[in-house]
Amino acid sequence: MIETLKKYKLIVMPLVLVVIFDLLLLVSNFILSAELESASVNINIAGRQRMLSQQIGKELALVHLKLNVQSNESINKNQLLTSIALFDKTLSAFMDGGETMNAHGVPVFIDKLTDPESINTLKAAEALWRPVYKNLTRILASKPLQVEPVEQLLVNSESSYTELLRLMNNLTNQLEQDAKYKTYLLRTLQSIVVVMVILSFFMASIRLIRRERYYKALMENSTDIVLGMDVHSGNVTFISASVHSLLHQDASFYIGKPAGSLFTSSSEKQLLGLLDKVKRTGLLDIERCDVELVQQDGTIIQAEMIMKLCKSEDSQSLEVMGDIRDITERKKAELQLLDMAHTDTVTGLPNRASFELLAQKALEKSECHDELKMTLLFVDLDGFKSVNDQYGHQVGDAVLEEVGVRIKSCLRQSDEVSRFGGDEFVILLEGISDRDTIELIGKKIIQLLSTEIVVDDYICEIGASIGVAISPEHGSDIIKLIKKADNAMYAVKQSGKNGLSFSPD
Repeated sequence: MIETLKKYKLIVMPLVLVVIFDLLLLVSNFILSAELESASVNINIAGRQRMLSQQIGKELALVHLKLNVQSNESINKNQLLTSIALFDKTLSAFMDGGETMNAHGVPVFIDKLTDPESINTLKAAEALWRPVYKNLTRILASKPLQVEPVEQLLVNSESSYTELLRLMNNLTNQLEQDAKYKTYLLRTLQSIVVVMVILSFFMASIRLIRRERYYKALMENSTDIVLGMDVHSGNVTFISASVHSLLHQDASFYIGKPAGSLFTSSSEKQLLGLLDKVKRTGLLDIERCDVELVQQDGTIIQAEMIMKLCKSEDSQSLEVMGDIRDITERKKAELQLLDMAHTDTVTGLPNRASFELLAQKALEKSECHDELKMTLLFVDLDGFKSVNDQYGHQVGDAVLEEVGVRIKSCLRQSDEVSRFGGDEFVILLEGISDRDTIELIGKKIIQLLSTEIVVDDYICEIGASIGVAISPEHGSDIIKLIKKADNAMYAVKQSGKNGLSFSPD
């Protein structure tokens, strides 16, 4: 036996090294797998925090809307309070370690985050969230719930929700980067084993082939497209077989062709600019970007590409390796959520929050150009309550929808009209400050709205009282202008309704 070992020592020694490295690899795999599992939980929960930051703002806007159109008793705050509590509990768990809920509502313990970047992000989020949380819980605890505090909270905290969304997105990215680093560490250890096996013994070659076959099968079964692009020529050097399931073309169709053949013209231009910069600097300054893929029949697919710069197989040139993932459905969902947050569900017009953003931009434009003044018309319907009481809310909603259509027909394409809630509408006229012109537009709206509206054979008769405020003579603040236009509208109500009044200077 000893003689045999001596005879084959050049084979036995590499095998012993392989066994040792394999054991080390098993231990490291176990440790890293446990950490990656923990990182996966953290990433998922951080992603949910990002969703909750959007959901809280949306649900608060929904409570505000219901306060304007329904009785206080019908307002359901439970979902909003649940979202607030879950966001706060999870943020505290990330900072100090503790228990929160996973996506299935099951309690889960997460360790305190120790990465410096993540800590800084959490501190910034905590500083931003704490006053918002106090105001939310204080106002929502009031009985009955008042529309004015909710409205003020909605206006004041809108930028906070946007910043919280950004911070939670940063936290998700930081956790992903940390997980990616651990993955790279695992691959490095595996590569060491492979190199030792290849250099030590012929059996290592067989093992390497098996590994290559395994990863190739794993890549082909993935729904992502793995793409290799030569930096200097811009041609495709590698593309995974999964491209067929997404773009309906075989991988061989793209090999050797310009990488832009996968993308739309705008994405191709973006990609060529990136490759040109890598060619000049030798650096890849971004790691992910959104792109548009083109299927065989011309259909456009929204996708996300994660990139990395590496040397080619022969080490003679640089290549950009990209992992391309279809995010079409995610983009649709994001657009739907954005549209729901900024659109009145009854009329399809911009809601109050959306209108105030539009008005703020118009006001900033008018401040830069003195000749571009801005006018607000606050429209309150006369007799609408009688329509609701007599014919029901379904007919009332149809009347509101028709009111929006009729008002828009009196305006230019550049003008904006929004439903503030109930039977109140606000109109934004850019570049118009002449009182005769404003009065002509207002009387046209009153005349059109005073014409009977027929809904399901019901004849509905309403009117309109309009208050007007002009910037800058009546103010240069959106909230102030709306208030003055509102006051002018009430003056019309008190003097007989169905008319127009300018705010006093």
